[in-house]
Amino acid sequence: MNKEKYYKVLFIISGLYDFILGFGFCFLYKWLFKTLLQQPLPQPPIYFQVCAAFIGLMGIGYFLVWKNLYRNVDLVIIGGGMKVIYILGAIWYSTYAIVPWALTLLAVSDIVFIILYIEFLRFAKVNKKVPV
Repeated sequence: MNKEKYYKVLFIISGLYDFILGFGFCFLYKWLFKTLLQQPLPQPPIYFQVCAAFIGLMGIGYFLVWKNLYRNVDLVIIGGGMKVIYILGAIWYSTYAIVPWALTLLAVSDIVFIILYIEFLRFAKVNKKVPV
C-alpha cells in the first residue's frame, strides 16, 4: 500500500471513530451515562451534547480529508488540537478521579491518532503538497 492510500485509510478510520463517538454520545448520552459509565447525567445536558456534536462534526472533517488529503490538511491540525485538549483534560480529571476510567481510555486512542496525524503532516510537507 502506498503512503497516500495508507493515509486515506487512516482518515476513514479516524472519521468513523469521531463521528460514531461524537454523535453516539450526543444522542445516546442518557443510556451511556447510566449503563456504561454509571455516572449521574450531566445537568443541563446541552453542554455535553454540544461538545459531543463538535466531535461528531470533526469526524465529518476527517471524511473531507480522506476525500482530498492535501486540500483539507488544515482540518488535521484543528482535529489534532481537539484531541490534545481532550487528552490533557482526561489526564487532569482522571488524576483526581473525577471521570470514569472508560473516558480516560479514549485518550489512549487519541494519543495514537495524534502520532499518526503528525506523521501525515510531515509526509505532506516533505512531498511539498501543502505549506505546513
